[in-house]
Amino acid sequence: MKNVKLKYGYWGSKEFIAALQAQKTSTKLFKEKLLTISDCEDLILLNSGRSAIRVALKSFKQIRPHKENIIVPSYTCNAVVDAIVDEGLNPLFIDVDENLNLSFEVIEKLDLTNVLAIIIEHANGIPSDIKRISNITQSNEIFLIDDAAQIQGVSINGKPLGSLGDVGIYSFAQSKTLVGGISGSGGALLINNPILVDPCQQLTASLSVSDNGRIAALKFATTYLLEKYTYLISYYYRRIFPKTKFAKMEISLINPVNSAMLLAQFSRLKYILEGKRKAVLLYMKLKSNYPKIDFVQDIKNKDIIKLLIKLPIGLTPDQIKISMKQEGIQTRLAYDLPWATNNPNCKNALKIASHMIEVPIVIGMEESDVKYILDKFQMIISENDTPISI
Repeated sequence: MKNVKLKYGYWGSKEFIAALQAQKTSTKLFKEKLLTISDCEDLILLNSGRSAIRVALKSFKQIRPHKENIIVPSYTCNAVVDAIVDEGLNPLFIDVDENLNLSFEVIEKLDLTNVLAIIIEHANGIPSDIKRISNITQSNEIFLIDDAAQIQGVSINGKPLGSLGDVGIYSFAQSKTLVGGISGSGGALLINNPILVDPCQQLTASLSVSDNGRIAALKFATTYLLEKYTYLISYYYRRIFPKTKFAKMEISLINPVNSAMLLAQFSRLKYILEGKRKAVLLYMKLKSNYPKIDFVQDIKNKDIIKLLIKLPIGLTPDQIKISMKQEGIQTRLAYDLPWATNNPNCKNALKIASHMIEVPIVIGMEESDVKYILDKFQMIISENDTPISI
């Protein structure tokens, strides 16, 4: 039996050596590297992507204080919604299309009078139609956040993702393209609109450096890289302290340790992107041999950070996860969407999310690995003999 796991980040000896040798200048050097791929007016390195969104929203509110609604895709992570709520603003959930990106047809029918900003995401690396959404925001005096949290170093028509709104967002937490640790290990605010440079600089000028950066990096190593040694400790901790609540993450600047590790990793950015492309191509090559398997998103010629497979009507994601684990294959469930239940603006997001699961795309995967995953997936589906649900 093969053992095929998800990959949450590509760390090696260079990252650990960099962490030990980190200096205050590490953040400046990492910023300079990011600027080479970001095509923005300015860039501010913070402790998380969530903090970057919060700073952006604060700057928008200074300019247009009478507006308070933020349009956000109904399929998104909790961190995005938390950032909006933390700033005292109202998330306005809009349903998604079949690629899990914001549905423009819905937006074009809305009253946008009280909308301060739209957060546009590129779900799992699938680019949104930024030009179309830009026409809407510009004609309605709405700010646009180009949320490229998941993927760095990818462009549309020569323009990097993250550079296509008034501001852009990067995150460096686990499962992103560049990884500095778990949540709290780094993020970036890309300032593309010149009128926002001064407000954002003023908002961040007096911030302190994150105290949790080292801890975030260490937790990533113990949780994901050393999982086979630390699993039992984590398991029993969750059993003994099931309702542990962690302190709210405050906005701060990135820790130089995380900057140093990300700087070391930056030199392998092209290698990471190309390695994932090759893994996705293997899935596409073999897919025709598996008539009961289909992908959620249109992945052809895309830089994918996560690969999602549709599930049959008769199987839940939890059932698939258990069955695949028994075959030595690690999978992951969709985002939890507490705001989507009974919300008519989230029907498609909820439908897709409840019938899909993530499978591994790992650098260095061989055709035999992908074949093994697809073989086992189709076997499980066939045992239930039900049609694809979405």
